[in-house]
This record gives sequence, C-alpha cells and structure tokens, in this order.
Amino acid sequence: MIAQQVHFCPCCRTPLSQEQRFGRLRPISPACGWVFFPDPQVAAAAVLTNQAGEVLLVPRANEPHRGCWRLPE
Repeated sequence: MIAQQVHFCPCCRTPLSQEQRFGRLRPISPACGWVFFPDPQVAAAAVLTNQAGEVLLVPRANEPHRGCWRLPE
C-alpha cells in the first residue's frame, strides 16, 4: 500500500485522517488508532518458556505501548 492510496482503515473501515505520529504526518484512524506505516520493518520472534511451561515476557521500553508486555528480543 502507498500512503496516497490509503483512504480507509483496514481494521474498522473509518476514513483516515492525517496526524503527527512518530515524528511525521501519517494516515491514522481516528476511531481505532490504527497507523499506516508505508515501509514497515520486518521482524521475527520466538516464544520462550521456562521449565514450568510458562511464557517469558518483558515490558516494552519504547513507545508505542511503553510498559505493555512483549516477547524478549
């Protein structure tokens, strides 16, 4: 998707507005908060468990969602 071609949120179908997010003007859904990133970075993760079978998580240090739980890197 190219930013000029994105007019509606793929999650909630609301028309997108332009807002300042993460250092630049980006298309964003005012209804659900979905943000369009024209060149998303590819990432991979593995689920780590301890000997009791519990999933190991760490708190996020950066925005967005600072303090929420995530998989360790």
